[in-house]
Amino acid sequence: MWNCKKCNEENEDSFDSCWNCQTFSNEGSQKSSETQRKIVKEEKNKKDEDDFEESIELGLKKYKPTIITIKILLYILAILLCCLCAFFLIVLTGFNPKGYGAIPTLLFWSVPYFLSIYPVRIIIRKIQLKYRKKVIQELQP
Repeated sequence: MWNCKKCNEENEDSFDSCWNCQTFSNEGSQKSSETQRKIVKEEKNKKDEDDFEESIELGLKKYKPTIITIKILLYILAILLCCLCAFFLIVLTGFNPKGYGAIPTLLFWSVPYFLSIYPVRIIIRKIQLKYRKKVIQELQP
């Protein structure tokens, strides 16, 4: 903030003239140009970050078929494991999920889910992060 020498009004740093009496101020002009330089620098940094993110996304496109194949195989494996867990739960406990209503059925299927599909989702996320790091290493000189 700076004060006008003519009317003693307080002005924002982004103004080079007093908003009240329109008197030009060298101090205000200097602060205004500094503020503008900061804004331009911040915009340039943001644009550079956006360009870098865009480069990463373009780099990930070449690994997309590999990631999708891994996802499909892991989900197939997870579904088989989930069914296997459910089968063993039925065999070991003699539980009939259809005969007890919705809540026990939900609880019954949540166990195989957390034993198979949930870990697969975590593994897939780690694989995606691994490929993202690989692309970032490729982009850096």
